[in-house]
Order: sequence, then C-alpha cells, then structure tokens
Amino acid sequence: MGRLCRGHPGRRARGPPVTPNPAWRKSSRCASNTCVEAAPIGDTVLMRDSKHPGQAPLELSAADWAGFLEAVQAGDYEEAV
Repeated sequence: MGRLCRGHPGRRARGPPVTPNPAWRKSSRCASNTCVEAAPIGDTVLMRDSKHPGQAPLELSAADWAGFLEAVQAGDYEEAV
C-alpha cells in the first residue's frame, strides 16, 4: 500500500466511530470498490478503505484532511495507484 498522510502526525486508527452510522462518501471518480471513503464527524473526518469497511477507520483533524486532499490533488499518491 502507498504512503498515507505523509507529514500529518494527527492521523490515528481508532475503534468504531462514536456516530453509529456515519455518512460515508467516496469520490465520484471511483469506478470500483477499491476507493477511500470519508465521513465528516464534527471537526474530524473518518477515512476507511472501501474494500475493508469493517476495519477501524483513520480519524483525521480537519487540517490533516485538508493536507491529505492537497497531496492527492498534487499527485503525491500517483505511484500508489
């Protein structure tokens, strides 16, 4: 698997989210079931692998999520695809 959130120490795996049914969303560009899904919960964003929805999601701060999105848009994760 490729790098995750390089330079963003706030990411961490947790147990089941506090919200029982978070509203998971994935990119409209995702044409398969091999995508990252995100669910905003208050001032954090949960992130999970759509292939393994039962695993504990990563919990990112809003700043870490914004940094992750910037890195994706910059092409920092192209080699992971």
